Amino acid sequence: MTPGSQTPPAADRSSAALPTATKRRSTNALMVLIAVLAAIGITIIANYVVYWQYRGLSPDARSWVRYDLTSTRRYSLSPQSRAVLDNLEKEHRLVTMLGGTAIEPAQQQRVRDLVDEYARASTSIDVQHIDLDTQTDRREALLAEMDAMFAEDTASIRASIAEGLRLIDRYAETINQIEAWLAAIVDNNVNLRPASIQNQRLADLHSQYLRLQDQAKRLKQLRDDMLGSDWQARLKSPGVATQGDGQNLPHYTELMASIQQYILQLAGNTLPDTPNKADQLRRGVVIDNLAPPEAQQTAREAQNNLAAMVQQVPQFFQTVKRETDPLLNVAPPLRYDDARGTLNDKPCVLLTSGSDARVIPAELLFRGTGDASTSQINDLFVGEEQLTGALISLQLDPPPLVVFIRSNIGLRAVSITGSEQQRIEGVYDEVTKRLLAMDFEVAEWPNPVTTDPPALRKGQRAVWITMPYFRPDVNRSASLDNTNKDTVAAFLQERLAKGDGAMVMLYANGDTAPQLRSEAPADTLVELLATFGIDAQLYQSAVQLKSEDEDGQVKKYTNQFIVNQWPASPIVGDALNGINTFFTYPIPLKLTEKQGVTQTPLVEITAPVLHVQEAAADPKTGQFAPQADSERDKVVIGAAVERGDARLVTLGSATWAMDEILSTAALPDGTVGPNLAERPGARILYPGNSDLFVNSICWLAHEEALIAASPRTQDIRRIQPMSSGALQTTRILLWAGMPVVILILGVSVGIMRRRA
Repeated sequence: MTPGSQTPPAADRSSAALPTATKRRSTNALMVLIAVLAAIGITIIANYVVYWQYRGLSPDARSWVRYDLTSTRRYSLSPQSRAVLDNLEKEHRLVTMLGGTAIEPAQQQRVRDLVDEYARASTSIDVQHIDLDTQTDRREALLAEMDAMFAEDTASIRASIAEGLRLIDRYAETINQIEAWLAAIVDNNVNLRPASIQNQRLADLHSQYLRLQDQAKRLKQLRDDMLGSDWQARLKSPGVATQGDGQNLPHYTELMASIQQYILQLAGNTLPDTPNKADQLRRGVVIDNLAPPEAQQTAREAQNNLAAMVQQVPQFFQTVKRETDPLLNVAPPLRYDDARGTLNDKPCVLLTSGSDARVIPAELLFRGTGDASTSQINDLFVGEEQLTGALISLQLDPPPLVVFIRSNIGLRAVSITGSEQQRIEGVYDEVTKRLLAMDFEVAEWPNPVTTDPPALRKGQRAVWITMPYFRPDVNRSASLDNTNKDTVAAFLQERLAKGDGAMVMLYANGDTAPQLRSEAPADTLVELLATFGIDAQLYQSAVQLKSEDEDGQVKKYTNQFIVNQWPASPIVGDALNGINTFFTYPIPLKLTEKQGVTQTPLVEITAPVLHVQEAAADPKTGQFAPQADSERDKVVIGAAVERGDARLVTLGSATWAMDEILSTAALPDGTVGPNLAERPGARILYPGNSDLFVNSICWLAHEEALIAASPRTQDIRRIQPMSSGALQTTRILLWAGMPVVILILGVSVGIMRRRA
């Protein structure tokens, strides 16, 4: 050691080697950051490796490594769906066509996620997703493919269109010749007597032929717009994708209706009037011997042409009548029209297999639940029920036939465009659309007394639906005649014995009361139900207390009920629990045991104050006078019964499945009412009515596999949406409260460290 040098104390050397507090905090922060980044990187790499390996696994292997931990089992298919997928023998394709504002983006994604689940569960499912907002070319190509796929459904109407267009072209020569003769009389001012009458007659007749020419021009323009310039080839071989020339999915029904309209104008109005008017005009032509030779020649030509019309038009009319009569009764392709309307205008999911297809509107994948009176509706995702049901329906061969039997009310079940091109509204259009989408065949039996029922194919099951019968009323003569009802009851008895299904729609009838049965004619439909142990008490109605004043003196009752809790049954199962179903003027049903008959209550109504009696509540005032012993805890208004292969369903409500109820919806602006379901943003208030009807038909047709209940069916919100006040308070707590809490905790920790 050199002189004068000093060695620092050991303690001083130790303290000099220690890092400062700031340096320690910086080092710790850096280490934490590195650890966090390393964890994130490892997680990403691990997820990518696992997913890369997962993609190569078979569906069976995937089921062992893929777990759905969501509370609602959002990414799980039900055992029924998996069983259906395991038994698929042919390749199937699922295509989502989503976009626009009809359903929310979150709903669109949920539909895509579900469709992807089907592809993961089966190698027989190929999935495609089409964005309607950006992928228009893919959409148009798909529409052309659908035109070809529905070729069998449209074969009859396409052949009729081709024949109608051919005939109209052939008739054009005669029509143009007659119009030219009449135009010459007008242009040459041929002298007619008496002038005032004959000139008006000439103008009327000439205008009819001018209208025919205009109709033919418009018809050809419509033909070219729909089918393109090569329309003959399109009618023979549908499904050719167009490039701006025609429609990829033509509206054949509209084109056929225009052809029928032309035929009716020609054969129904113009040709029948022509011979008489032409003969009267011929008699009125004046040939003035003092006029110039040219004028006399023109008058003689007019006479000759009018005489030719008198002679030739009747024969031409008979030819037109014979050739065009079959074209006036061409049935529209209902399945094609329904699919076309959805594919062209709505977001949807398309399911195809071979030459068959199902189109499911996206709106049917969601059901609303809630209180109609407050318009509070929650969406319930029922996509799996729809998709699995569509898969099963593709296997139906032949599909069941559903027949609506018209009653004495005179209402149609399904809307049609008649031979006179007047739309006749049906009252069961909504449920008919759903049945057609499931590939069921739907028909209507207009008059059981004078016409034969629709014919069944070999091995085809049938479900016969009796529409409600009016109660007897002297102001409605049809309601007093029981011939129709008696015929239907006897027919149903026969068909049930052969294993068919039947649904009996009931209507109130006070004449069936016990004290009047000896005097009034027997209600044969009630007697038919009695053979299955169902006492349909048409003379009674159920009402519930709606409101009362503070003293309990003034009470108002209502005949309207909302059912969302259901008894266990093979028809409802768990599929409708929590979903609102509406019934009005419910008729009680009493079930009594019958040997060989299995009875199941289908619909039960309950209320704190529930009465059943003959006198009903006034629908306007709600006034009601309860009778002694009329109060009930529970009333059955729907039942399903089975005897051997025969199955029967009846519900004590006349309107429960009609469009007026099924189309009742709430709009975003708060408007609530019927016929609003197709409006933008509309939420159906009573989705259970449609589901109950369709499920009942499936059960009656012995197609229980179509009644699906996936885990998602039960995803009813148990925590109701927060009020606006509660939501605002929550936001304040989250936005302001959390930072304050963190600040307080940070200050507390700092103080504790200083004290330490």
